[in-house]
Amino acid sequence: MAAVAASLALWRPRGSRSRHGSSRHRHLPKASSGRTENPPKPKPAEVFLACVPLVGLEAVGAALGDAYPNQLEHVMVLVRRFDRAESGEETSTVECYDFLPVDPLAPATAAAMLSGGEVAGDLRVRALRGVPSRRCWKVGTYVPSDVWTTRAIGESESTSTSSSRPDAHAAARLFHRRYPSRLCLRPDRKNTCVEHAEALAEHLTGNAVRYDELIRTPPNATRGG
Repeated sequence: MAAVAASLALWRPRGSRSRHGSSRHRHLPKASSGRTENPPKPKPAEVFLACVPLVGLEAVGAALGDAYPNQLEHVMVLVRRFDRAESGEETSTVECYDFLPVDPLAPATAAAMLSGGEVAGDLRVRALRGVPSRRCWKVGTYVPSDVWTTRAIGESESTSTSSSRPDAHAAARLFHRRYPSRLCLRPDRKNTCVEHAEALAEHLTGNAVRYDELIRTPPNATRGG
């Protein structure tokens, strides 16, 4: 009888259940869908101050390199915002915000500004491929203005937190819509690309940014998009 039982066991169908009703497929793990259930939040947007030669002097800047004079620089703010794709991959977009005369190469523009007058300005927004490493400084990360304002006066951040806060790019565009659009070199009402960049960088980060102090330090921006 023992031999018969052993023979039957050898010929038992491969998909049949055991005495306890278990199946050989019961404990197989479920196949992964390839998606992260709760992907981490993207990093806070980064804010940079960058310098390039004035419009019309790009060739001079390329020829002189680091010897190019600071007095002839155009100052801009760059914002690198991070996003999270459905796949979980982190992506980024870079936008440039600057302020310059509507017609920067016109002789009348230079004459008006050098005589202490005002000229119409252009508050520009442009997409960039990435953040340059030359003449570019990271000045902070984006913090909604209601957060750093309430921190400064000692209020609880939770009372000012709102899901309707704009992101960094939207906050910078809103700042542009409110910024005075006339350029002037007169000390008592000076409004140039430098004042614009300092004000926008402080608006986005809550940090006081001073161009003349910043350019004395080594650039610290990380190249990339």
